[in-house]
Amino acid sequence: MEQLEKRYYAEEHITPYAESYEWYVQRPHSILALEEDHRIIGFMNLFPVKPEIYEQISNGTYNDKYLTYREIIPVEEGPVPSMSLFLSCIVIDDEYRRSPALTMLLGSYLEYYETFRRKGVRMEGIVGDAVTAAGERFLSKIGLKRHCASDHDSTIYRGTYPDFFAAVSAMKPDFPA
Repeated sequence: MEQLEKRYYAEEHITPYAESYEWYVQRPHSILALEEDHRIIGFMNLFPVKPEIYEQISNGTYNDKYLTYREIIPVEEGPVPSMSLFLSCIVIDDEYRRSPALTMLLGSYLEYYETFRRKGVRMEGIVGDAVTAAGERFLSKIGLKRHCASDHDSTIYRGTYPDFFAAVSAMKPDFPA
């Protein structure tokens, strides 16, 4: 995943590999990846973060390069009354950009978070930090709106979970309704 990410993002926007691995080990829901022929072709990080981190990201004052697994809410460990999601990263290899890879990742996460919503968890907002023009287009496509410029050369997008759900569901008719 590290090599794939380096093809699309500058080093100042990449969480060090060792910490990304800790995200996976400590908070397995934080990373979804797709593999074909023993090669990672895409991955996505979408997870709930602590409220104070969500606010800092939303205000453009927190570079998630420095995010540790401790700031990711451990949803598997017990009841969570509400959550605000952070879309940290999405990368799809150029060869697979016109494949179902993107909708597969989005659909998997949507199904995952819908299980919490159905159990009564209040899905607050969702925030994304775009470092490329393609990232900005993607965040707009999934229902987020431009919010502000960050202090680390990126653009912050925010939205509601219902808007995100509707936009992603419209991308593929067999997503959960």
